[in-house]
Amino acid sequence: MEGKAAGSSSSLLRNMMVRVLLLGVLLFLLRFAYVITLTGESCNRGDFCFFSLPPDLVSVIGSTSPGADDDHLIKSVQFYSSVFRDLISDGFLSPHSKSLCVEATPAAREVFSLREIGVKDSIGISKKASRPLVVKGEGHSIPFQDNTFDFIFSGGGRLGKSLKPLEFAEEITRTLKPQGIAVVHVAATDTYSFNSFLDLFNSCSLVKMRDLDSPHIREFVIQKYSGGHHKKSSGGGKCWIPGYKTDLIRDAEPLIQEEPLKPWITLKRNIQNVKYIPSMVDIRFKSRYVYVDVGARSYGSSIGSWFKKQYPKQNKTFDVFAIEADKAFHEEYKIKKKVQLLPYAAWVRNETLSFEINHDPGKEVEAKAMGRGMGRIQPVKKSSSSLAGEVNLIQGFDFADWLKKSVRERDFVVMKMDVEGTEFDLIPRLIKTGAICLIDELFLECHYNRWQRCCPGQRSQKYNKTYNQCLQLFTSLRQSGVLVHQWCMGVCCSKGAGIIVENGTDDGNEHGDAEADVRDTNDGAIIRSSGSSKHVSMAIKQGKKGINQDAMTVWENFGGEEDMIFCGVFDGHGPMGHKISRHICDSLPSRVHSRIRCGGNVNIENDNNSKSQEGFLEKVLVTLFKRIDSELGLDSPYDSFCSGTTAVTVLKQGDCLVIANLGDSRAVLGTRGSKNNLKAVQLTVDLKPCVQREAERIVACKGRVFAMEEEPDVYRVWMPDDDCPGLAMSRAFGDFCLKDYGLLCVPEVFFRKVGREDEFVVLATDGIWDVLSNEEVVKIVGSCKDRSVAADTLVQRAARAWRTKFPTSKADDCAVVVLYLNHPREGNVSRAVSTVSWRSGKSNRV
Repeated sequence: MEGKAAGSSSSLLRNMMVRVLLLGVLLFLLRFAYVITLTGESCNRGDFCFFSLPPDLVSVIGSTSPGADDDHLIKSVQFYSSVFRDLISDGFLSPHSKSLCVEATPAAREVFSLREIGVKDSIGISKKASRPLVVKGEGHSIPFQDNTFDFIFSGGGRLGKSLKPLEFAEEITRTLKPQGIAVVHVAATDTYSFNSFLDLFNSCSLVKMRDLDSPHIREFVIQKYSGGHHKKSSGGGKCWIPGYKTDLIRDAEPLIQEEPLKPWITLKRNIQNVKYIPSMVDIRFKSRYVYVDVGARSYGSSIGSWFKKQYPKQNKTFDVFAIEADKAFHEEYKIKKKVQLLPYAAWVRNETLSFEINHDPGKEVEAKAMGRGMGRIQPVKKSSSSLAGEVNLIQGFDFADWLKKSVRERDFVVMKMDVEGTEFDLIPRLIKTGAICLIDELFLECHYNRWQRCCPGQRSQKYNKTYNQCLQLFTSLRQSGVLVHQWCMGVCCSKGAGIIVENGTDDGNEHGDAEADVRDTNDGAIIRSSGSSKHVSMAIKQGKKGINQDAMTVWENFGGEEDMIFCGVFDGHGPMGHKISRHICDSLPSRVHSRIRCGGNVNIENDNNSKSQEGFLEKVLVTLFKRIDSELGLDSPYDSFCSGTTAVTVLKQGDCLVIANLGDSRAVLGTRGSKNNLKAVQLTVDLKPCVQREAERIVACKGRVFAMEEEPDVYRVWMPDDDCPGLAMSRAFGDFCLKDYGLLCVPEVFFRKVGREDEFVVLATDGIWDVLSNEEVVKIVGSCKDRSVAADTLVQRAARAWRTKFPTSKADDCAVVVLYLNHPREGNVSRAVSTVSWRSGKSNRV
């Protein structure tokens, strides 16, 4: 019995010992799981732990990482170990420093190197944890409390690669103890990026900087201020201008010191010399990137056409603000989700202002027909007597105050300002308040009383400032540390972003009362913009592409001559095409009339001097087209850099026709054949890039001609180094972005004697010719028994043809003028044969 009792007691003891041992193992495993899994740290001396991670295990973790290379790993560890030993030698790091490696490598090489040289209390953070040395975290969101570490290291240029550099720097500063040391490796290759980097660490001072040979990076050693001291920022009304900003301004393009005789052309050429800040220096260390468009007008005016496409942004995402008081443009911005609209006027204080749609003096009637002019603001109490255009009350806001609340000095701020003379109020206010210090780069259009090319010795009456005052404004900005560029609207390319214009739609004219849009001139001419008469039928219809950009005009009793009539159609294109086509439509006929009268009495019916008269008229037309085009670029409120218009005109006197064509609108004659059948005779040549001689000229001028894949049959004109604007014609008014590359404003001029068999001439824009053939057009017009409805019938048929032939495309605008021909006098029948003098003098064969 005693033996059994002893055996039972021994078995019980063994069971208890096993249970205690199992409990100990369980506690060991729980502690191991806590230390390794939850804290991600190895045990330090003094900690209660059962397990201390051997250093060899770290190398095993690193070397067995997916894709790790042993030689590269060893070299990397040796590099970081060398860096940290140097920091210990300089007194910036000690074995007792609690250390953090921000966004450590996957193999935790920086942390392993620290521990290898004796800095045991080291940990790293990365997007993917690599326990026990690296826990999960990111540079802009470090998972530790404030003032935790004595030493923080960020290598591999990770701060420069971060999408949130400011938050990255602020997190380092937050978790660093006062007087703590942070070491950052970045590729700050110039003084601008170097200082931008330092600005991120607003609570730290630079202690040491050196270039490391391998790899090629720069090392910054910074120390956190104690007591919450911060760097002082520019305040008050004067900016502190660091040397690196002075150097940047010094290296920029020089200001134009002498007033240019051709300001628009001079500024356009000067744009090629503009040195953008991002093209000169590295902007990666800015905390935020902001573009402010003051006087933005439509999205396509500068935001979409220039800033989005051409400004060098170094792959940074910019916050875009559009400041525009004109309500005509507000609707467009509702669909632009990445643009914040401020629907007010930038001003020097918060107050109600008078907003005038500004037109050229003496041209208010024509300007009103052309859509929105440029807006100009004034305080209400000063505006009652000085503003004569369309005036509305709008809200102005303190722009300087808004800017100071919206951006910081550490942000990179680009601004474009086009405010119709208000710059002389805004800029001094920005300088006085110190808000100017927040702007890095400014593109400013300064408005002054420019010389008018059309009127030698006369200046523009729209503005009372001088060029010297503008120059002083630019100089004061550069002295304030702002890299300002002399700017002019129209420096940007656009393929025709839509523009919303008040009262800018045209649903097409109803036939009927021909007197609806008629006005008289002093010399007895009757000007028609729609309707019909015994001589003409007119119609216009808006397409589906946006605002109607076509225009047309008829001048009966042209120059006071009862047997003379002038007709023209104009097809605008580009952001300002609707305004430019209207402008040419209004100005060209009167200029032709004035120039002919200055040359003496012209009778193009006179056979005795027909050749000389034709030569004179051809010279007049070519010269006028070129001169009007030059004035369009020189002294016009309309941006014609990537906008323009075609033109096809007919001047008829008696039985003689003078046709001038520029672009791809067309004139077609309806005439009777030998069997009295109606046939079509094309009077003009479509001047497109697909015409061999046109393409050869463009290529010789370094322009490019090619068709896009989606439109293989439509050849377009492109700039040498940029895929814009893609113009589908080779001659036009405007489009100055292509004038140096082969685009001409030289019309082809043709003459024809009208025969008894000739019945009418159809002038139409390409919205007609793209869907109807010459024969179809002539047949439609000829079948109309009522002449007054001929043009309207034609545009309606074209609209149907667009729907059937191109159901997935948007119909183009259509404008048509049908000129009915009087039969020649009985005595002229024998010589009035249907021969066409297809003359185009040397002056326009280019």
